[in-house]
Amino acid sequence: MINRTRIRNFIIFAIIFILILVLLIFLYYKFGEKPIDGPIVDETAPVEKVEQKAKEDSLLKLPPPTVKEKQEVAIKALAKSFVERFGSYSSHSDYKNFDELFPHMTNSMVSWIKSTYVPKLQADHPAGGYFYKVETLAPVAKVLEQNDATMKLQLSAQRESMEGTQETRFQQDIILDLVKQGDEWLVDAAYWQEK
Repeated sequence: MINRTRIRNFIIFAIIFILILVLLIFLYYKFGEKPIDGPIVDETAPVEKVEQKAKEDSLLKLPPPTVKEKQEVAIKALAKSFVERFGSYSSHSDYKNFDELFPHMTNSMVSWIKSTYVPKLQADHPAGGYFYKVETLAPVAKVLEQNDATMKLQLSAQRESMEGTQETRFQQDIILDLVKQGDEWLVDAAYWQEK
């Protein structure tokens, strides 16, 4: 009986010892001192400050955009929006979308749209005929000529036309002439190029 009690006490003691050991190992890894991943740096060392200054000097510092560059970006955005709306229309709307663009055009451009461009589209694709529509995206704009009062841009357009059930996709460039009237840039002419 004494041997059994001794063995049982020894087993209990061994289990408690193993549990305490596991608990100590767990606590050490959970709350113990963490290893440092990078090199140890003395913050007061003057060498480190020189290296930091060298890193800052080696960074590429771009100058802020000029007024002309900002203006060019704004005009390109205006031109892209204009071409997408100018180049998207349908026979069912009787080409009324052009009316919304009049505030962005000079008087001569508005006159040309009303007297020549829209009547030609209406004659070629009447509202009572087969359904006809064109959708246009103009992701790329390039300035060809620029001065303080005029600008010429070339835009590359991705276009899709549908006549009845016939669908066609094509690339087509357009040249825009813009003039500055007051503080506003207005479209003075638009020339679709060959497909």
